[in-house]
Amino acid sequence: MGCLSSVAGRSGTRVPGAVHEPPRTVISRRAPGNSLDLSRRPPRPGPGGPVRAGSLGTHLAVPGARWLPAVTQEKAGSRVTLKTLIEEAAATLSRGGDADAQHDAERLAARVLGVDVAALPFDTVPGDRAVWKFRKLVARRADGVPLGHLTGTAVFCGLELAVGPGVFVPRVHSEAVLERGLHAVAEVTAPVVADLCAGSGALALAAAHRRPDARVHAVEFDPIAAGFARRNSARRAELGDTPVTVHEQDLTRPGVLDELTGRVDLVLANPPFMPEESRDLPAEFSRHQPRQAIYAGPDGLRLVRATLQVAVGLLRPGGTLVVEHGHLHGETVPELLSGSGFEEISGHPDHDGWPLFSAARKPAAAPPD
Repeated sequence: MGCLSSVAGRSGTRVPGAVHEPPRTVISRRAPGNSLDLSRRPPRPGPGGPVRAGSLGTHLAVPGARWLPAVTQEKAGSRVTLKTLIEEAAATLSRGGDADAQHDAERLAARVLGVDVAALPFDTVPGDRAVWKFRKLVARRADGVPLGHLTGTAVFCGLELAVGPGVFVPRVHSEAVLERGLHAVAEVTAPVVADLCAGSGALALAAAHRRPDARVHAVEFDPIAAGFARRNSARRAELGDTPVTVHEQDLTRPGVLDELTGRVDLVLANPPFMPEESRDLPAEFSRHQPRQAIYAGPDGLRLVRATLQVAVGLLRPGGTLVVEHGHLHGETVPELLSGSGFEEISGHPDHDGWPLFSAARKPAAAPPD
């Protein structure tokens, strides 16, 4: 799953014959605060592990917390509260270009303390070990490591999914792909859905959650990513969602979902789409996200072309394809869809007005003579 949007220049061209929705406005959350000196590390605790009560203070009774040694502000002197630490971290991340700096800082703090974000004890003073671990994570996030790779989870369409190094972290932009796809099958009973280039399985799992009557298949060629997809599918099934079938297959080779040829109502796809020679990508994408989820040949369209070829074979007459392609291909992908025999092609922007995905329909079967 390669959802990379708005990371390079904008062409500003409109797609002939494609319907473009008006751009929407998104407000990025940026938190004020003072500079956080990430080079300063507090003393490590002794060899006995986490600091014990009596040396730094008492353990807070926070439900679900692994440990949180803390002291009161009066006893701490110059030590600061968790709220201040988060504000400083958010300021650091914001200066580095993180549009959701406050959110990311809170997620990292929750990871260190072993609690939900909603249960963060903002007015307490964390112990030295917790502060050191938090600052270390903030430094890695500032270096471009994806938040999901640091926390081990990502939220997509309200679902918490397991992610980590080796799998692309799903992004909020791609939720629009799902919404457009579900709209297309709103009147279809028990739709068959295929998620191509599934990565962690985000689109497939969200579709199964929203449409419990659907039969959903996820296709991913990379074994690490496919492993995450299976793990997430098993977890969602434990929570009551319809199980998603994960297939470890390569879209560029014959035989992908052969058993479903001509039977699929909806194909969702978020293939990699950046050209191999792309320059000036943020470090999160150029160094930390898995390369195979970002780059796709000299023009960035190798997997998009494979997706269209597979989709036209899988879809039933009148079935819908929704494919994410980012701002670089707002004109090219609709042209490829037209050349592949699709109709009712429309282009759709992201929250900032940049081309994000295209939707198209396979022609309905001709009526019998």
